[in-house]
Amino acid sequence: MRKNNKKSSRARPKRTNGAQRLKTNHSAVTHRTLITSDETDVSLRFRSINNVSGAGPFFSKAFVPNAAYDVDPALGSTETLGFDEYAALYTYYRVISYSYVLQVTSNSATSDPVTVYVLNTNIAVTGSRYDLYSTNPYCQTKVLTPYGVHDNIVFRGKHSVSQILGSRVPETDDNYRALTTGVPSDLVFLTLGFESLASSNVAFQYILDIWMDVRFYGREIDLTLSAMALRINEKLQKRAQYNLLKQNKGIVDAIKNSSKQ
Repeated sequence: MRKNNKKSSRARPKRTNGAQRLKTNHSAVTHRTLITSDETDVSLRFRSINNVSGAGPFFSKAFVPNAAYDVDPALGSTETLGFDEYAALYTYYRVISYSYVLQVTSNSATSDPVTVYVLNTNIAVTGSRYDLYSTNPYCQTKVLTPYGVHDNIVFRGKHSVSQILGSRVPETDDNYRALTTGVPSDLVFLTLGFESLASSNVAFQYILDIWMDVRFYGREIDLTLSAMALRINEKLQKRAQYNLLKQNKGIVDAIKNSSKQ
């Protein structure tokens, strides 16, 4: 078999005292190791348990499912579990969607039936007509009977903030994002309404779990679809300008070459 004696054009590294000397090209750009990404999507849970007894014929409780920093504004500082840990790493947050499970149980065998509403608006307690707000397709209504009959009802729901408002605006608008030390300017409500069918005092217990799909941002630039679209549009405009200059240069060169001939 004939050996190929042709020397490789690739230069071999020199050896000094048996050790191979390597040449390293150092970049002028400083690289820093990141402990976290620029943004992250997480699911955080908030839970509220309340025992209501002796309240009037109307009772309501409002929550804010797009404000992970303070879900129960009546109490204040009711952030979702784990929010503080992400707030230490990121500057902004935006709630994309949320889901909930509401369990209501009657705790009295003598109480009158109670109509329970799950609404997507903020309402007052006294003199409210909850039924007028429950016509929205994202609202739910059930009847809770006294203890020992149909004394336990469950509500489930999952919605995006854009779905509730009927617009894509919440996905990009700054009014629906907030610093990790506050709540957004524009809020979405999840309100529980309870109404006695006999205009007597209501008595029940509820457990509400809300899971929020939260997007945290690591810098002031809001990496949303709108911001990305703006940057992409700028790059496309620069590419179009470059192609136009290249085309004009080609035309000029063609004219020069034709004049020389």
